[in-house]
Amino acid sequence: MKYVLAKQALPELAEPEDIAGLALYLASQASSFVTGGVYSADGGYTI
Repeated sequence: MKYVLAKQALPELAEPEDIAGLALYLASQASSFVTGGVYSADGGYTI
């Protein structure tokens, strides 16, 4: 686990509330014009 955390921009594991904002946005009317995309909620691991 330390190896993975060392590779991330944010050296901590995600909590459910860290992902909740993105999930709420995608489920809301605010994202009604979004037709596709890739959203990484991984603490910067894919930078």
